[in-house]
Amino acid sequence: MSFAFKSRSRAGHQVRAIAGEQIEKALASAQGGGDFDKTVHGLRRRCKKVRGLLRLVQPNFADFKKENAALRDAANLLGGARDAGVMVETLDGLTIAGHSQAAREYLVARAKRSEAASKTDNPLEQFAEIFEKIGDRAKEWTFDTNDFDLVGDGLEKTYRQFLRDFDLAEGEQTATAMHEWRKQAKYHWYHVTLLAKSAADLLAPRAKALDHLGEYLGDHHNLAVLTDVLNAAEEDLGDLGPILVAVAKRQEELGEQAFALGHQLAAEKPGALRKRFESYWSLLPEKG
Repeated sequence: MSFAFKSRSRAGHQVRAIAGEQIEKALASAQGGGDFDKTVHGLRRRCKKVRGLLRLVQPNFADFKKENAALRDAANLLGGARDAGVMVETLDGLTIAGHSQAAREYLVARAKRSEAASKTDNPLEQFAEIFEKIGDRAKEWTFDTNDFDLVGDGLEKTYRQFLRDFDLAEGEQTATAMHEWRKQAKYHWYHVTLLAKSAADLLAPRAKALDHLGEYLGDHHNLAVLTDVLNAAEEDLGDLGPILVAVAKRQEELGEQAFALGHQLAAEKPGALRKRFESYWSLLPEKG
């Protein structure tokens, strides 16, 4: 089963099936002995997908907090090595008027230390243990309602939060506000993706736009983290001025792109969006 609803009936069964497939693939990857970096990246994506799925049914799922916390704990086991490597990629993506070799060497060494520490801690084994338990519980998940109401409540709730966080991000334009908006943009992207088969020609462009928005906001967040990491080591790295100027310029560009796209994605009222998606849901076949 792909990461999408395929029919308009038995929505609860489909949630369990979609989650089960993601969990099975994650376990196969964690236990497969492949490249560590690629495995970690893939597993974190699986975690995010399942968390996005559960956010869609959150208002009608009594065990949401428990399962969301378990998924977050599993993802956190894998965060250090991947995040440290992203800092190197983020620096490399900047156009810097000046020499940044010392900063790059520092970030590369930091990433290598983080990766070595992660491998020593056996995070993949710990991840698999948590995911096996989630998988066992997922087979028995029950929900308070079914069919479109099961997903419609969470779709509308998350979109409302997306709108609120968009307003805050545009008003404050701080790293924290932008990051909070990014979280809701990602959840809404997962929700549109999950429901996309109901009206593929209409929803695929929205999903693509949300994906672009997530990339803009993700890059903005990475630059904010890079600034914090380098500032913490300023005494050893010397003058960070050229790097920080490049960071500020790129963040401004990303913010402009994100806000322009955000206005288009936020044009619809939450109630209207829910009704539209409910109409699309009715286009799905009775049985998948």
